[in-house]
Amino acid sequence: MTRFFPTFLLIFSFALPVFAQNQSGPKIEAAMISRRINVGETGQLLVTISNGRATDMPSRIDAQGLDVTFAGNQTSTNITNGSMSYENVYFYQVKPTAGEGSYTIPAITVSVEGQQLKSTPIEITVAKPKTDGGLAAAATKPYFGRFSLDAEEIYANQIVPLEIKAYVRGRNAIHDVSSASLDHESFVIQNFRDVKIDGVELNGSLYSIAKLGSHLFALKPGEHTLGPAEIGVKVLDSRRGGGFGFPSIFQSTRVVKVATNALTLTVKPLPEGAPASFTGGVGDFALTVNPSTTAVSVGDPISMEFIVAGVGNLGTLGAPVFSAAAKPDQWKTYEANKSLEPDQVSDGVAPGRATFSQVIIPLQETTEIPTFELTFFDPAKGEYVTRKTDPIPISVAADGGTAPATTMAFPAAATPGAQAAFPGPAAAVPTASFADVLHIQTGLTKWRPITAAVPGAKGGPLFFAFHVICSLGFFTLLAYGVLRYLRQKKLDAGEAIPTLNFQQSLRRIPKPGSKKHDFYRAVARSLSIWKSEHNEAPENLMEAVNSLSRRCDSFLYAGEVDSTATVDREESSEFLTVLKKLPAK
Repeated sequence: MTRFFPTFLLIFSFALPVFAQNQSGPKIEAAMISRRINVGETGQLLVTISNGRATDMPSRIDAQGLDVTFAGNQTSTNITNGSMSYENVYFYQVKPTAGEGSYTIPAITVSVEGQQLKSTPIEITVAKPKTDGGLAAAATKPYFGRFSLDAEEIYANQIVPLEIKAYVRGRNAIHDVSSASLDHESFVIQNFRDVKIDGVELNGSLYSIAKLGSHLFALKPGEHTLGPAEIGVKVLDSRRGGGFGFPSIFQSTRVVKVATNALTLTVKPLPEGAPASFTGGVGDFALTVNPSTTAVSVGDPISMEFIVAGVGNLGTLGAPVFSAAAKPDQWKTYEANKSLEPDQVSDGVAPGRATFSQVIIPLQETTEIPTFELTFFDPAKGEYVTRKTDPIPISVAADGGTAPATTMAFPAAATPGAQAAFPGPAAAVPTASFADVLHIQTGLTKWRPITAAVPGAKGGPLFFAFHVICSLGFFTLLAYGVLRYLRQKKLDAGEAIPTLNFQQSLRRIPKPGSKKHDFYRAVARSLSIWKSEHNEAPENLMEAVNSLSRRCDSFLYAGEVDSTATVDREESSEFLTVLKKLPAK
């Protein structure tokens, strides 16, 4: 009786809010986080169902000029003055598909607790972003993205930096960035690598910001729309509270997809009349050259190393070329090799560096290497610019390969009918010898006793003693292994697996200072035993226990926690306090 009374009180304390909850019945409400959506951006529709759960929520809502798709849901429980209420919130992404204008999200009808509930239509406006990038309007959302470029008008092949940002409401709300993408068939966009985490206050709310920088250049002229970009952000999941008065044991994360705005960019073609030495570079560069040698003979190769450094698109830049003053009959050139390391690429702001190596060969005697030219288009000046190297003094000697060729002759005896080119006696022709070929037996084999063929092979006392000892050792080890196998099998068959009840499992939970992995495994086992003992527990109590079990599973199987970490006294006390409140059988 003494155990039954506190157990009854605990079950009654959990069941009381269920009986005291608002009996007004289920309700449905649809609302937009913001009724203004910028062109190229994504809005969010929230459908909230109170005091009930829907069984037929649509995966897509048909709306003219809008793409409204289901994006997830969450459940929350509120206890106010002893009255419990439930809310199920369903999230939908709203993407404009028909440009600027006013659009309507129609009402939806769903079945909740046997009743047909219908929401109200929602009017929204799709417009161009404001001059401030729409931050003031976007700051009403829990998370949103922004895409920015340093220019609104560029030339083809001109490289410019860009930045995409993900805003998430809350201090230190961003845990990590899982992915980022921005694609367009007319642009080459460098992958997003560096991530910077920052914060800002908007409309009185603090937002965490993930900044990702990159750069791009256009492949063809015209007016293009870039974006929206998409960022996958790991955020702290505030939805997973303890629930039903249970404390939250640890923080968890979830990935949200944040879409940015879109931008329109005008790409101008390069002017006509480019010099013959133009190789495709757009930017502002300096040119230096270094020959491998300055003293050669006619026909000897010279390796030329060109270093091009500056701000601009080094990826489309070609190698310097001989100036028009170079005579084609004096030099032979080979195709240049280009080296551009990833950490030496210019992003349109910081300078970069590319290296070219080219082999040239003098065909005549000369005193200098002619100038090389590098022509590129400078977008700041709007014109083509040519950089030239200075002539390099060089010493080219006459071809040392003009001496009379050496005549090779062979002995007359080796080539019958030919006259020897060297005086003296002819070399003797070697005679073939086959003494190294072994005899191949063709007759029958004559067998002999082994004692006659191998001296000392006749068995004796030592010979047999050795084999007996080896045999005894082998069979002894074999018998020992068989006995161990049979003993273990017998133990396994006779071992009884102890059956624990909930109270016994609580006493086996490790104390503070033990490994977290062992602690959470023991807690999960206790919760599993309790559920098996209380199959008919109240629904709200069972939901709370399941919530704790999911937290333990998340810790045990997420793979993100150090296996050597230990549980502290405060964390252990939080769990044991909750477990001891559960009624025992």
